[in-house]
Amino acid sequence: MDVETFLPDNLLEYSDRMSMAWALELRVPFLDHRVVELAFRIPFNNKLNGGGSKVILRETFADLIPEENLRVPKKGFNVPLGAWMRTKLDRFFDELLPREYVEREGIFNYDYITHLRDEHRRGQRDNAYELFAVLIFDTWYRKYIK
Repeated sequence: MDVETFLPDNLLEYSDRMSMAWALELRVPFLDHRVVELAFRIPFNNKLNGGGSKVILRETFADLIPEENLRVPKKGFNVPLGAWMRTKLDRFFDELLPREYVEREGIFNYDYITHLRDEHRRGQRDNAYELFAVLIFDTWYRKYIK
């Protein structure tokens, strides 16, 4: 699943955009077809070691890479969803989900959405993913159901 969707639609796209923004030509040597084919032949159990990730890679390069660099945890391409929900994406709620629309459709509870937004804006609770799910669901609903 990750190879067919998350890798091309997210990771490679993010990498491409970030490198283009800085006029860099990015290479992804671990996506060479020979490396990928080898990785698919390795049994899954051999790839994990007590919940750790990239075990084979870390062991392979242990004598070439300093220990402090070898044990650095993974870092993902996380978007600042929490900040966006306080600024850019927050404005979409007023445009896409006005009270009249929400009450007419009867899918969401307008007062509860408002409560989640208020909590999030005040920094009392991180409701970014819940709010984002509402926006995404409504977008899907308008396109495919309504």
